[in-house]
This record gives sequence, structure tokens and C-alpha cells, in this order.
Amino acid sequence: AAPAELRSTAASYLPLLKGLCDDATDPAARSCVTREVLEKTLCASLEDKALPEAPLREVLSRVSRSGCDDAGPLEAWIRSFGSHPEDKEWQNAHLAILTLTKGKTVPSTRVILRLFKFYPAGSRGRKLLYKALLDKRGDLLAVRDTASPLLTWALQSEPGPVGEVLALETLALVRDPETAPVFLRYLEKKDPDVVAAAASGLAAIGAKSAIPVLDKLLAGITDDPRFSADATRDRPRDAVALIRAALDDLWRQ
Repeated sequence: AAPAELRSTAASYLPLLKGLCDDATDPAARSCVTREVLEKTLCASLEDKALPEAPLREVLSRVSRSGCDDAGPLEAWIRSFGSHPEDKEWQNAHLAILTLTKGKTVPSTRVILRLFKFYPAGSRGRKLLYKALLDKRGDLLAVRDTASPLLTWALQSEPGPVGEVLALETLALVRDPETAPVFLRYLEKKDPDVVAAAASGLAAIGAKSAIPVLDKLLAGITDDPRFSADATRDRPRDAVALIRAALDDLWRQ
């Protein structure tokens, strides 16, 4: 195999040296590279821990569209940018997490889960992790035993409703019936969007035992101050509609 430095240089300049092949069986293929070869070369270049900033940005920008099979180098780079990245470091971290999202392997999902303990609750890094997992729902089912307790912990550490809603939506994708008590607790929160996300989570995991609780919630919703209009907002009709939809969904199951 070529040294890491050589792979890094190749990753930066390969697109300029050869065009992409439209068809690998084309007789002219010897004068071009296939997209698969290019993507593997770019991903391999991330093994170089001393990759300069400009080539690194170019590589991350390109692999963020297709993903990499090996998630290890991506995790190392993300951690090197720090838990509170700013400016260029944040842009690079963002691209690296997008690359993990595009990754077609379960290890990519495991790396995203590990990073929840790296990025602080309420941070934009943590929010980006939730959004990444929302795009990897199939993989979440494959790592349920790890994802369920970790996402429950992450949810309980969130300091505000934005993070809580994202965490509830992500936890719901794990489809773990054992998380029903967690969703039930969040029906008691003050924020109507958090309550609605909790109700939707109960429907997602098929918690039919929650039907009486949701029935009672909806029966008293006109008198519930959480769902009334005030000086800063109209009545949160969307949240009420989501709760009704969750209840209807449970009745159909």
C-alpha cells in the first residue's frame, strides 16, 4: 500500500489528473478513474493524521457526499477538532459527521453514538448527531442494545426543549418497548412540542398501555395552560394535532 502521505497527495490532486469514468468497461478506462476508486482513495487519505487543512477540507467536502466504509479515521478527526469547535474546525466537524451519516456500515452509526459523550448536551455538535441518526434509522434498529440506553441518557441530559425534541424523535426510532416509561415522563414537560414528541414516541414503540394517558391528556387539553395561547404565541395547534395522531395510531395498532 502507498504511504499515507502519498495517498493524501493523491486524494487532493487525483481529480485534476484524471477524469471520472462513465463506464468502467469503456476501452478508454485506462485514462480515467472510476468513482469507486476515487472515493476509496479519498477515504484512505483520512488515515494521514497530519493532512494539511486545505487538502483535508477538500477531502471531507467530497466524501461527505458518499460516505466512507472505515469510520475510525473520521472519529479521530472529529475529536481532534474539539468538543466546542468553531469556525473552520466546526465546518470540518460538520462535514465529517455528514460523512458518517452517509456511511453504509453499522460501525459509522456506532461512532455517532459514541460521540454523544464527546459533545456536551445542548451544543450544536450534539444536535448534529441527532440529525445524523434520524437519517440512519435502519442502522439504529441493528444497534438497539447500545442505542437505547445511550439515547435515554442523552435525552435526560438535554437542557432545553430543542434538544429534548430531537432526542425524543431519535429515541423513538430505536423502537424499544422498554423506553415507554421515558416517553411517559416527558408527557409532563411544560413545552408543548416536547409533549407532542413524547406522544409520537409512544406511538412509534407501540405502547398501547399509554392510550388512557393520552386520552386523558386530550380530554383536558383546552384547560391545559401548556396548550393555551399567550402573549408570545398562538395556541400550539400542531402539537395538539401530533398528540391526536399518536393516539389514533395506537388505536390502529
